[in-house]
Amino acid sequence: MVTEGAPVMSWEEAKAMCEGVGDVFAKNAAKDRDRLLKLRDTFGSIRGTFAQRQAAARRAVEEALAEIRRIEQHEQGRDNSAEMARHLDELAQSKAQLETQLARLQENQVATEAHIEELILQYEQAQRRYMDECATREKDVPRLRQNMAVYASITGIKWDFSSDRIAGCIHIPERKLLSNFDLSPTQPPYEMANALWNIIETAHEVHQK
Repeated sequence: MVTEGAPVMSWEEAKAMCEGVGDVFAKNAAKDRDRLLKLRDTFGSIRGTFAQRQAAARRAVEEALAEIRRIEQHEQGRDNSAEMARHLDELAQSKAQLETQLARLQENQVATEAHIEELILQYEQAQRRYMDECATREKDVPRLRQNMAVYASITGIKWDFSSDRIAGCIHIPERKLLSNFDLSPTQPPYEMANALWNIIETAHEVHQK
């Protein structure tokens, strides 16, 4: 059916919308870059804090071991009574526990540092992919605008972006007429494309007649 003045978005409005999309992409790219940089700084802070805590824990254990060795040497130089022997046994047990704790701290540090390195590697890989996608997206936006301009010029389609369906009209400038179309989005793409081309051909045939 051929009607006049259908309430649809004009090509200039559609083109302006595309330009707005490009601006949104650019703004989001800057925000995403800032978030990634902040994430990297957070990883660095976590890594530094963990290293400080591990170092402090090792120093505490090593100082305790050194104190135990000093006491052992001191007690061994005194009278080897039963009380002294019991005290030395207690010190030996404490020493063994502290040595075990120190070994675990060292193992945990290695495992945690390896995990942090893996996270940083994943972040760097994600950052590279993100930058590649941004570069591709920046190239695609102008190309998309040009393609849409050529597409609109050839077909005369003016899309109704406010509709939930595949809707719009075929604009015939010479006759100032708009041939509306409204297709279901549930149709298979092949059938939808055929239906749309039939509408385009019919609109232009009407114009030629």
